[in-house]
Amino acid sequence: MDNDEKVSPQEFERQVFLLEQIKIVVYSIDNVPKYGFRRGLPDTKTVTVLRKRIETALGPGIKFTIVLGGGIVDPHGGMKLGTIRESYV
Repeated sequence: MDNDEKVSPQEFERQVFLLEQIKIVVYSIDNVPKYGFRRGLPDTKTVTVLRKRIETALGPGIKFTIVLGGGIVDPHGGMKLGTIRESYV
C-alpha cells in the first residue's frame, strides 16, 4: 500500500467505492492519505476487515462511516461485504 499522497475526503470516498464497491463517508475537513490498496476485498470478508483496512489507510483519529443501501449506516462487524454490495441494487 502506497499512501504518501494526500487527497480530499471526497476523493478518498470515491477511491474506496471504486475499489471496494462500498460507500463510506469520511468526517474530515483536511486532506487525507489516498486509499493506496490495489485489490478490493472479496464478498466473503467482513465489515471488521474493511474497517481495519480503511483505518490503516486514513491513519489515527479520522472518523468514517460505512453506508449501506437505503441509508443504513454502521453495519455490524460480522456482516459480509457481499451483503453490503447487494444492498445498493
